[in-house]
Amino acid sequence: MTKRFDLIDMQVDGPHAVNTLAATGVPGQDGRVDDVQGTAEAVEHGWYAVRSVFQYGNAAPHVYEERITIWRASSFDAAVVMAEAEAAEYTEGVDRVHLGFAQVHHLSAEPGHGAEIYSLMRDSNLPADAYLDRFFDTGDERQGILPG
Repeated sequence: MTKRFDLIDMQVDGPHAVNTLAATGVPGQDGRVDDVQGTAEAVEHGWYAVRSVFQYGNAAPHVYEERITIWRASSFDAAVVMAEAEAAEYTEGVDRVHLGFAQVHHLSAEPGHGAEIYSLMRDSNLPADAYLDRFFDTGDERQGILPG
């Protein structure tokens, strides 16, 4: 399966400024990025939220899971590398696969109570109700108490 890194770059003025990187391909110039969690370099660069998508099983209907994890890293690429490693652990011994999709958001402040940990902005001609139905409330979400 081809890895897809869909990292979006948007600069928006105002209270909801988004600082996210645009790139497609494998992170890091040489294919590797050092894990800098907990180092002075990571503290200097801050926190990143990485949104990843997983698929459970092979039979239709497919179940997809979106997860957002946060990482203290030196760069967008370093955050993706750490999230990819965690995704590999997350899929071990379970009937789910990581789809190789990552969207990264650089947090503008330390994570804490009420802090924004992820933001994605999308252009659409859909009115609000149709937009929510199309992307967030399709009726197929597993919300509330999960069975089992």
